[in-house]
Amino acid sequence: MPTAADPAAEVTAYLASLPEPAHARVEQIRSAVHEATPGLGEKISYGVLTFTADGRTAMHTGGYAGHVSVYPVPGDPALVERCAPWVAGKGTLKFPHAGELPLDLVADCAVWFAGEARSKSARRSKG
Repeated sequence: MPTAADPAAEVTAYLASLPEPAHARVEQIRSAVHEATPGLGEKISYGVLTFTADGRTAMHTGGYAGHVSVYPVPGDPALVERCAPWVAGKGTLKFPHAGELPLDLVADCAVWFAGEARSKSARRSKG
């Protein structure tokens, strides 16, 4: 079992544990996020894949039997509007396996979340 000191092994184990098609769809999200926002880190947090920017959590994605999810919903009004068809519950974007996987939207969310995380890191280092 991977230890907390080995986030890459935890990520690998998490991805390997996902059933299809969740595994393939999480990998698609993962690729879109890294392509849109180079330099993000990865770890497992709250039992799902978590992307980090400058050591701060940027966003999460998880794979399940019937869908994949991205957490949380971004705070940008234009993105909130684009995300509306997939909002499920409080702060969750839910993409059923039977439906489209809007990777352009996921990538735009990743850019926004990474910017927010990096901005918080910059403010903290100045203060």
